[in-house]
Amino acid sequence: AGAVIANVAGQTLTITTHNLVTNSASLQALSGGTLTIDDAVNNFGGLIGATTTDTTTPTVNLNGAVSGGTIYAIGAGAKVNLNASSSSALLRVANGGVLSATSGALTDDTVLVTTGGQAQLKSVKLTNTSLSGGAANAIQLANVNLDGTAAANTISGYVAAIGGSPMFLGGSLVDNGIFTLASGVYLYTYGGAALSGRGKITMNAGQSTFSAGISSSDPDDLAFTNAATINGSGSLVSMQLVNTGKIASDAGYTIALLTDDDIVNQGLLMASGAGSTLWIDDSVNNGGGLILAQSGGHVKENGGLSGGTLTASAGFADLYNGASSVTMKAYAGGAISVLGGDVRGSALTASGANSLISLSGGVSNSTLATSSAGLIRVNGATFYDDTINAGAQVLVQDGGQLTLEGALANSGVLSVGDVNNSSVTTLTIDGDVTLSGAGKLQLNPSNG
Repeated sequence: AGAVIANVAGQTLTITTHNLVTNSASLQALSGGTLTIDDAVNNFGGLIGATTTDTTTPTVNLNGAVSGGTIYAIGAGAKVNLNASSSSALLRVANGGVLSATSGALTDDTVLVTTGGQAQLKSVKLTNTSLSGGAANAIQLANVNLDGTAAANTISGYVAAIGGSPMFLGGSLVDNGIFTLASGVYLYTYGGAALSGRGKITMNAGQSTFSAGISSSDPDDLAFTNAATINGSGSLVSMQLVNTGKIASDAGYTIALLTDDDIVNQGLLMASGAGSTLWIDDSVNNGGGLILAQSGGHVKENGGLSGGTLTASAGFADLYNGASSVTMKAYAGGAISVLGGDVRGSALTASGANSLISLSGGVSNSTLATSSAGLIRVNGATFYDDTINAGAQVLVQDGGQLTLEGALANSGVLSVGDVNNSSVTTLTIDGDVTLSGAGKLQLNPSNG
């Protein structure tokens, strides 16, 4: 077995046998020549590619399916056009070469791009294929179906979805790299889509939160499991979301969870950094999970929260529909505000100067604690069968309203008063109320 070489600049060598071509050696384009193969190629043990040896631009056109071996584009100006399917092949691009695949499927392939090369995959389906990009935009995807329903696709290094074209994710994707969704790109899920790995999907919607994101493509197939990291700016829409990994708004942008279904969080939902917002429009079953607002980040939960932990660490968290069986922690100057709904069976702790939990609504069967100048403030709430721990500071002032029902075990300090003499602060005893504990109930403490 020898080599077939197209090496005359501006000239094309065409192979059209109307039969399967078997290559165990080398089919290549050099010196500005073009090699076009119209037949399917059994390339196991063989090489097909374009290599730049001078300033010319060699090109290989593969118009039939290729199985096995290596397909390569190496050197600035070297180009391979894969116009049909490939399988069990290594697609290697380096040193400024370009490989373009525009139809068919890549099955059991490895796409390896290094040192300034670029792979451009458009309108193809990938199954059990590994994508490894050595730099940002090294592998570019547009209208690609990442079909991992039979066997997972894998990402390492850098992969970018570009151009505003839709993307599709079915079954399993193992992401150990950085997979970016440009503004205008939505990744549509199907087939029990599941993301795993130590890498991340970065949504780049910028300030236009809804211009990039992830959404179900089938109203009868809404499942999406995230066990990797999703960050940046964008939205997750119309899905049954189970998060065991991390979803984090950062860099001053917003992620919106608009799933139209209950969210299960067993991992981390987070807003981190000044101006970063995580907007959650649906109820969250947070058992075993953590919702975190840190370093100026802002979490807004609109659908109701149950279980797990909600933490504001120098960040801000707003609950618009209450919480049940939640451990709430505000520290390092963080603030949690319950703006609507009831808090039931929860543990609330504010620790550290300027750390605050503010309450509006019902609070029942819950424990309130503060330390190190942390504060729990009541704006307008009803306490029913609650406990104030030793050392805790709970304040009702400046127009705040507190109603006590059932029992209150108070080992801390509950202060009720109009500090600024500007409004009426009210404590209401509703029915038979049992007060117990070694704590204090202080009325109007700042004015005697």
